[in-house]
This record gives sequence, structure tokens and C-alpha cells, in this order.
Amino acid sequence: MNCVTINIESLLGSDIRIRSRVLEIAALMDADSCYVLDFKGVNFISRSFADELISMLEQTSKHIDIIHMGLGVKEMFDIVRKGRHIKHDSARNEKIIALENMDEVEMFFCK
Repeated sequence: MNCVTINIESLLGSDIRIRSRVLEIAALMDADSCYVLDFKGVNFISRSFADELISMLEQTSKHIDIIHMGLGVKEMFDIVRKGRHIKHDSARNEKIIALENMDEVEMFFCK
């Protein structure tokens, strides 16, 4: 099967903060191909973008591989993926918490 590579940095830039940007990736895909999402050069993805990307990957029947995720991008992606399977208690009394680094983000979302 011939795979189409989509260069994410060329399409969306190196700093991706908006959930709806996933639609731009999906718009390039048809039913007959497999795809490689190349994140080389992408330095940041927001939690909401990662969440939407994971939703797209879970809902599609297309074969999609992801390559060249930098450490920070991969950490955010993995944290969001882990956090999606944890039941959260919406009745908690929430407060604003300042998180200083990716380890603290992971601890917060995956506890």
C-alpha cells in the first residue's frame, strides 16, 4: 500500500494550539490511502489539539502512522491519551493550579 506523508509543520506550523486544526489534516485524506503524519519541526501541540487528533485516530478506519514527534509534543500526546481513559469526578471543588513542567502536567491529568 502506498502511504501519503503529510508534513504537519508545513500544513499547520510549528506551534499548534487550536483543536479545529485537525480538520485541515482530515481534509487531505481520502478513503483509498494510508497516511503518515510527520511532526518533524512541530515544537508544541495544545492539549485540545492532541485530544482532537486522538479522536480522529480512534474514529477512522484509515491506516495512519505518526512519525517524528519531538519529546514535548509526544509527551503532551501521551498524557492526553492516558487521561482520556480515566474517569474524572466532576463534583470536585476545583481550583486553579499552576503547572510548571510536563511531569506536573502528566501527574495532574493522569492521577
